[in-house]
Amino acid sequence: RSEGVGIYLCDLAAELGRDELWEFLSRYGEVSNVELADDSGDRRAIAEFVAGEAAEEAKTALHLASLKGRTCRCMFVHDLKVIRRTMESRNRLLVQSLDPGVGSRGLRDVGVLFGNVLDCKVEVNEEDSSRSAGFLHYSCEEEADKASKFLRGMQIGEFALEVQPFRAKDKELFSGCTYAIGKMEEEAALDGDEADGEIIFDDEVQENPSAWLAVFSTLKYHYLEVVADDAAKLARLKVLMELYTPNQDQQMIIITKTEKIPSIMEVLAEFCEPVDCATIDSSTPEDSRSEAIEGFDSGNTFVLTMSGSVATRRFCDLAKPGAVLVNFDMPATFKLYLYRIFKRGSCNTRVHSFFEPKLAKRLAEPLMAAMEEAGQEIPEALIDSYARAEA
Repeated sequence: RSEGVGIYLCDLAAELGRDELWEFLSRYGEVSNVELADDSGDRRAIAEFVAGEAAEEAKTALHLASLKGRTCRCMFVHDLKVIRRTMESRNRLLVQSLDPGVGSRGLRDVGVLFGNVLDCKVEVNEEDSSRSAGFLHYSCEEEADKASKFLRGMQIGEFALEVQPFRAKDKELFSGCTYAIGKMEEEAALDGDEADGEIIFDDEVQENPSAWLAVFSTLKYHYLEVVADDAAKLARLKVLMELYTPNQDQQMIIITKTEKIPSIMEVLAEFCEPVDCATIDSSTPEDSRSEAIEGFDSGNTFVLTMSGSVATRRFCDLAKPGAVLVNFDMPATFKLYLYRIFKRGSCNTRVHSFFEPKLAKRLAEPLMAAMEEAGQEIPEALIDSYARAEA
């Protein structure tokens, strides 16, 4: 699991500050960013490590460990996204009639006998005593079904367990289960096509989808291109490089998944000198990130390639929009698509977005509605992809 760079921490102590958490996490490796949020007493954080191995070590050490007197929960960001997507599926089990002596670690140790437990918790009161209710969230429904079958009625301590699928109303039984920092959305579907997490933090932006939609509606050049796969995307990128010949007066921003940056840079090398291009992702050191941003702002960087995990983040804000914005990979939601254009473009930006047919069921309908409302031409290929997805 060395690919995990980001970790999510929740049930954090109220007095734990960002700098203190950063210093603590640095014991496990170099930390590139820490963001804290706290509303309604639900204190949580996302931390980004430079190396996946460090993130894994921190996650293993901190999950269900005591941090400043509170038992915190810790998971990879990519597991967090799976949890968010499957909250109302059979993946999550409500476990009641727990013996007061069974805590979160004890419940986890029993749960892992039946599958991969992404998160678990036994709720406690103000005195840190068990409320005899907990949950187990599995990575798939089959594992949860198996756990439910064997755990239901199992005698642990003085009590026999009551187990049932988690219902929406059961959220009220537990604290620390928002699974978000501010407004968090996924950069890609969580069906094995995992990608960078694209996150909007409350302390970075006041969510205003109407303002984002307003920019989208005024786009003079919005080209949504249905492209089958990465090879076709790279071929199309070559065409765009030839068409626009990025330079000091016509700069290009490309947003993609981290793992695709090397392939994109190979294409750019056919058209630009290395000094004319820069990249930023979640593992880019702060000094290199600042250099890339300054290069773009000054016009010395003609093409800036960004991963989805940083593309809309405040610490990557640019002084000007790109003349050309290429969404090499689409985000997971229409709202994030609007926000990305809002942050990195303007009404005069030429937006080229590569839309894979497999995204049709999730994105096509809101995209077509917004494009129709804005008077933009809807590609026939997009209509066809949506029709096939709905068939």
